Amino acid sequence: MLYTASKYNVLWSEVHSLRAAGITVLGMLGGAVQGFFGVLDGDDTSFNHSYSPLREMLAATGLNGIDLDVEEPMSLSGIVRLIGRLKNDFGSNIIVTLAPVATALRKKKDKLSGLDYEKISGTEISWYNTQFYCGWGSMADTVDYDNIIQHAWPPEKVIAAVLTNPKNCKGCSPLH
Repeated sequence: MLYTASKYNVLWSEVHSLRAAGITVLGMLGGAVQGFFGVLDGDDTSFNHSYSPLREMLAATGLNGIDLDVEEPMSLSGIVRLIGRLKNDFGSNIIVTLAPVATALRKKKDKLSGLDYEKISGTEISWYNTQFYCGWGSMADTVDYDNIIQHAWPPEKVIAAVLTNPKNCKGCSPLH
């Protein structure tokens, strides 16, 4: 397994230290790297083949949960199956978060993933690491955030993720 490579020994040691200090630590799956969610969205054989190493890694590393950053097409049934398996395998204590772009919480369907986040909201999702950058939203003021809250998203579940380096993408929110 890749996560057991010696180059990650320091990382897992630090995760253990953080957890021992009572700090919550999540892993992240997805982002700009495409492919994994497409496999998880396949038939049961494909899903189980790809989900097994993820489950093993989560169990072995002591992470509190996982942030699912779906940036490729995925079906509603596929993401619901993944979240359901995580909750079934790790119980209600596992933290499962999603990382939609800001526009996905204002519209019926996310153009990036194809997901309708309203249909997967609820108690299974701890919070949303909402991406307010790269043209998907802005935190230069609170207009985009306010629009999301007006669409009945609970403010305690909408975390504003921003970039602080303009070299990374348009929509940088400089630290003041």
